[in-house]
Amino acid sequence: QVRLRHDFLTGENSLQRKNQLDRVGFVWDVSEYNFTRLLRAIKHFDRLDGKSSSTREHSVRVPSKFVVPSGHEHGWPPDLWEYPLGAKCMAVRQKKLYVKNRPHRVRLLEDIGFRWSGNAKLGWLDVVQAAAIYSQ
Repeated sequence: QVRLRHDFLTGENSLQRKNQLDRVGFVWDVSEYNFTRLLRAIKHFDRLDGKSSSTREHSVRVPSKFVVPSGHEHGWPPDLWEYPLGAKCMAVRQKKLYVKNRPHRVRLLEDIGFRWSGNAKLGWLDVVQAAAIYSQ
């Protein structure tokens, strides 16, 4: 209710109340928070995957069943532990989760190499390329 109606954010103490909520990590825009979390997770996955490249054709390939592991030994921030990154990436592709009618978010994903066609198509292309090399 606070997000929608800005309850408790009126009157002479409104700025202090807002600052208090900000300090405890209050989320004002849930949609933006969820998208930012997805973007952070994809970038982190790409760094840990170690296949990142500076080429224009670079793409991030998150397995559809990938869930962020918990535990500091895996190198993930605690707020992303158990995050279903693979399922979220599929939902972005198939249902336009977080990006419907938001072209700036689409561009942000494209800038980091997000694959809109999914991994199955890429896997097939890898097989075809390998077969072509093998047949020579």
